Amino acid sequence: MRLQPLIRALLANSLLFCISPAHAQYNTTDSLSYLKAKQQAIAFYHTYVKDESGLYNGSQYVVYAQTIQEGIPFFETPEPSKGNVVYTGVLYENVPLLYDILKGQLITLIPSSNYLICLNADKVSNFEILNHKFTRLIKDSGDKTIKTGFYEVLHDGQTTVYKKQTKTVGEDLSQAKLRNFIVESNTFYIKKTNTFYTVSNKKSLLTILKDRKKEVQEFIKKNKLDIRNDKDNALPKIAAFYDSLSTIKNP
Repeated sequence: MRLQPLIRALLANSLLFCISPAHAQYNTTDSLSYLKAKQQAIAFYHTYVKDESGLYNGSQYVVYAQTIQEGIPFFETPEPSKGNVVYTGVLYENVPLLYDILKGQLITLIPSSNYLICLNADKVSNFEILNHKFTRLIKDSGDKTIKTGFYEVLHDGQTTVYKKQTKTVGEDLSQAKLRNFIVESNTFYIKKTNTFYTVSNKKSLLTILKDRKKEVQEFIKKNKLDIRNDKDNALPKIAAFYDSLSTIKNP
């Protein structure tokens, strides 16, 4: 979105008028009028300039969710929610965000409009929405564990826990009319000493954390953590505990 040259000129002239030195003495009324005019000009300027933000330069998002009869392709909600995003190295706070998991796209809504645009994934470092933090991981040529994309950060420490949620569209042909539905799956990863590992069960977890296997086993048992059915809750706690042991020497 770009401002028209005329608006640019008006903004520039308004600001110039407001901040130019006075050529005569002002009484109190004149001073108040001057300050009010200055504030209005600055407010007017920011109202338009914020829409020129580097955040709003993506392509239009094509809405397709209505073609799916069961489930949603988005993260938790089909409506944009206020969040934060680091885009081209710049932090944008309290902007409307919508995460399309199926397409791997982060979407924003241009203020005062219903125009949805897709942010360029290559320019998104990380984002936060609905109290969940996501980061963009890039596949390394020598690493076959992860693919380039957005991952939720469940624990960020010396040991990092990531969750990759994927959604695909399934088709039900059993009825006379075709029915589309969302199929969801989750994969969990631990990054330890710059290496990514897939966590599928308790055995794989203890293999990753084998240097502290005994302590981790005791922690899991004591806290009744369910790795099979509740990795979202269990893995961050286990990773935080494992990190706390780093200052303790092995016997």
